[in-house]
Amino acid sequence: MSTAPRLSLLLFVLLALGLHSAAAAAGEAVIRTHPDSAGSRSLPVDCSDAEGEGWSRHRIEAPAAGWEAKPLAVLVSGIAVDRVRIAHGDRVYCGQYGDGARADSRFRTGVGGVFVPVQGGSNPIQVSVSGAALDLWPVVIDVGAPLEVQRADTLRFAFRVAVLAITFSVVFSTALAWVALREVALLSLSVNTVLVVVWIAVITGLSGFPEAWLPVGEARLRILLSSPLLVAAITVFLMMTSTRLRTHSRGARLISAGCVVLAMLALPAWLLPWSAIPTFAVWAEFGVALLFGGVVLVSLPGMLRRRLLPTANLIGVLPLAAVSASGVFLPSLLGGWKIEAYVGGAAWIAVASRSMLMMRLASLRRQRDEMRALAQSDPLTGLANRRTALARLQSEVEHRRTQGSDFGLVFVDLDNFKQINDSFGHSAGDRVLVAVAQLLRSLVRGSDVVARLGGDEFVLILVGADVATSQRLAERVRERIELLPLVGSGPEAPLACTASIGVVASAWHPDAGAEELLKRVDEAMYAAKKAGRNRVVRG
Repeated sequence: MSTAPRLSLLLFVLLALGLHSAAAAAGEAVIRTHPDSAGSRSLPVDCSDAEGEGWSRHRIEAPAAGWEAKPLAVLVSGIAVDRVRIAHGDRVYCGQYGDGARADSRFRTGVGGVFVPVQGGSNPIQVSVSGAALDLWPVVIDVGAPLEVQRADTLRFAFRVAVLAITFSVVFSTALAWVALREVALLSLSVNTVLVVVWIAVITGLSGFPEAWLPVGEARLRILLSSPLLVAAITVFLMMTSTRLRTHSRGARLISAGCVVLAMLALPAWLLPWSAIPTFAVWAEFGVALLFGGVVLVSLPGMLRRRLLPTANLIGVLPLAAVSASGVFLPSLLGGWKIEAYVGGAAWIAVASRSMLMMRLASLRRQRDEMRALAQSDPLTGLANRRTALARLQSEVEHRRTQGSDFGLVFVDLDNFKQINDSFGHSAGDRVLVAVAQLLRSLVRGSDVVARLGGDEFVLILVGADVATSQRLAERVRERIELLPLVGSGPEAPLACTASIGVVASAWHPDAGAEELLKRVDEAMYAAKKAGRNRVVRG
C-alpha cells in the first residue's frame, strides 16, 4: 500500500475514534476546579511609605450633604502609576499597577477598591500614587457606583485585550509571510510589531494579568517612553519605503531625518536620571505627533491625485496622527480614554503597515511576473519565444525518457513571406504573423505549446500526441493557413499565404534529444520547401 492510502486510512481511524469519544461524552457536564489562591483577593503590597517622597496625593471629597451609606468604587490607573494606596476610614486598599495578582481582582485596568462610607460622613477618600508625575499622562481616578465603574472597567479591559490580540495576529501573520517569501521588509515589520505588542501589553497593564508574565519591574516607564520612539521611527520608515515616499520632496527627506532622530532618542530614555523623565516624556510625545503629522502632509498630495499607495498610507497613519496631536495639544479631549486611543491607533497602524507592505510586495511581484512573461514571450504575437520553446521541448524529452509518453513536433515556415513584406509593407507582414499565430493557437489544446522561433518560423509541441495525431494536425495547419483570409493595404489587395511544414513524432526517434529533434523537424521543413512548398514532410 502506498503512502497516500495509508495516511487516508490513519485519518479515517482517528476520525472514527474522535466521533466515538464525542458520542460517549455527549450530555455530560464539564466540571473544572480552581485552586484557592491563598484565600485572598490579591497578594500583599507594601504601601507603608505612602506618606514619604515619590508619592502624589489626591483627595476625593464628600458631597456637600455628606456621604450616603452606599457602596462606592474607586479605580486608579495611569501609565506612570506604580503602587496605589486608597484609604477611607479603617478600610485601606494597596495594590501594584500592572500586576493582576497584586490588585483587587474585581478590577482589571487599574488598582481599585469598594468602600461603604458612613451616612452623612465627610471624611474624604485618600488616594496616594507612587510614580513619576507626567504632565500629559495624569493619574486617572474613576469614582462611582461599583456597577458603573466595573462596567466601564470591563469595557476598557475587553478593548485592550482585543487590541492586543489583533496585534499578536499581525506578528504571527507577518512572520509566516516572511517564512514563505523571505522578504527583509516583512521580517522588519514583524520585529517592529513585536515591540508594539510589548508596548501595548505594558501600557495597558495586560503584561501583569492574571499575573506578571512580562516582569518589567522598575523599567516599565522607560519601556513606555522608549518603545514608541523606536516603533514610530521604524513604522514610518517602512510605510515610506512601501509607498515610495522617499522619492518625493524636501518634506519626505525631513521625515526620514525625523525617523533617525526618534530612533536615536530611544536610547536616552534608558540613561536619563529619574528627575528628567517628565520633561523627556513631553518632548518624546511631541516628536511622535510631529512625525505622524508630517507623514499626513506628505501623503496628502498623492491622495488628492488618487494614487493608491499614498492614500492607503494616509488612511493608516491618520488615526494615530490625530490621537498623538490631541494628546499633545488637546489632552482634555481624550480624557480618561487616552490609553485606549493610543493602543487602538497603534494596532490600526500595525494592521495598515502590514497591508501596505503586502500591497507593495504584490505590486513588485506583478512587475516581476510581467517581466518574466516578456522574457518568455514574443512581443508581436504573444506566443512563447524561442527560449521558452526549447526549454519546454527539453522538458518533454526528459518526461518521455522517465514516463514513456509521446509528443509531436511541428515546424511551420511561411512561404514567400519576404515578398509579402516587400509588396505590401512590414505592417501587412506583421498582420499576417499575428493572424497565423492566432490560427495556430486555436488549433491546439491548452496543454500544447505554440511558439514563434523568429521571423516567419513557428513551432508546435503537441504534448501526448502520437504519430497519427501529429501528422493529421500538421496537415490541418497547412490547409487552414492556405484558407486564411488576409488583406494587404486594403480590400483590393488580397494576400495569399501558404506554409511549408515539417513534422516529427518522438516515437520515430525514441533516443533523440531536444536539439536532434529540432534539427530533424527543421530539415523536414526545408525538404517541404524544396519539394514545391505548401506541403507537409515528416522527418
